[in-house]
Amino acid sequence: MKNETVVDIKTLEQMYQINLANRFIGEPVQPVVLAGAPGSGKTQILKNVLPEWIANAYGCSPDDVEVLVLPLTGRDAAEVLGFGIPTEINDEFYTQFSKSPFVLELVRAKERGAKYIVILIDELMQADVNVVNVVSHMLDADTSTIGGEPLGENVIVCATGNRVVDRAASKPLPAQIIDRVILATMNNTTQDCWVPWAYANNINPLVITCAQAYEGRTVGESRGLFADKVPKGSENYCTKRSLTRVSKQLDSFFYLNGDDAPLNDGMKAIITGNIGMDAGNVLIDWIRDAANATSIADIQADPDHAMIPESLEWQSISAGNAFRSAIDGETAGRAITYAMRLTAKDVRIDICSRIISKAGKNKWDFNSNAAQKFMVEYPELHALFVKHLEA
Repeated sequence: MKNETVVDIKTLEQMYQINLANRFIGEPVQPVVLAGAPGSGKTQILKNVLPEWIANAYGCSPDDVEVLVLPLTGRDAAEVLGFGIPTEINDEFYTQFSKSPFVLELVRAKERGAKYIVILIDELMQADVNVVNVVSHMLDADTSTIGGEPLGENVIVCATGNRVVDRAASKPLPAQIIDRVILATMNNTTQDCWVPWAYANNINPLVITCAQAYEGRTVGESRGLFADKVPKGSENYCTKRSLTRVSKQLDSFFYLNGDDAPLNDGMKAIITGNIGMDAGNVLIDWIRDAANATSIADIQADPDHAMIPESLEWQSISAGNAFRSAIDGETAGRAITYAMRLTAKDVRIDICSRIISKAGKNKWDFNSNAAQKFMVEYPELHALFVKHLEA
């Protein structure tokens, strides 16, 4: 849309670096409302990445930052604010509010000793107008209250919501909120946040590498596998959420049929039924052509001599298969041995670092000469591995 401020993850991080620094000059952090199409990863970014940005800004650990998610869809004002109770004091009547479950959770977070608390107001534009009016005081940096009670200096408020154009039962934000917040729209086609999350959450590497390979390339009416906008009709389209669901279905299919099984018509229908025909057919063709890559079985059987494809795309898939093949210390060692032979340097560094990180997080004990060689060459990754082991 013409007047939208469209941001990617890098721009959003720069925005927060400046915004969080407001506290150093005695000013409050201005709430950010991140809009975008359904499934574009808005909530995921603010929930998983914002604590790291806060920790970097204020010199603490991400574990010191607690995120409280406040979903608004289907709620009424009393559920957020509390119920009004008529009260008589000295022959005069007042209205006192009970503490809502959310307010109680905020109190408990402070009692747990969280250094910083993020209040993530989810589905803001889909909420009832009375609920929006209640949370509007939380979204005003100058007041920052709920039910008349101050949130506190260590509380940072943000929100997400779908745009009206997305046809997701959204409503325009009231002017009094727009005038107080930073309103930005998430670029749905970028992957710089989704890819690290996908690897860390065991998304099928076939899905990840396909999304990476088609970034910026034409897929139907979009530039990339992820849709630029919600289609006008009722057909499905590819979002980060729907592609994640496809990954889980693929895992079930390969569990039933074996890692190298060709897709049957049922699995193909699940893919297109989740992410639409354009993106779905691209992914189906990608998986079919993955036979050109080195299989999980071959990587684990002979990592020193397993095929290294000439094509960058098939090296990417082979690298993903190496990552998938690492399920314990021994298999991780063989996966690293294979990955170190990849001729595409960026692919080699990326997948080796991910396997090492995976081994560290799972506290696997593996003594791979290739892994040791890689960590000597890239000592910062050795430090990451040790950090995971000590966590």
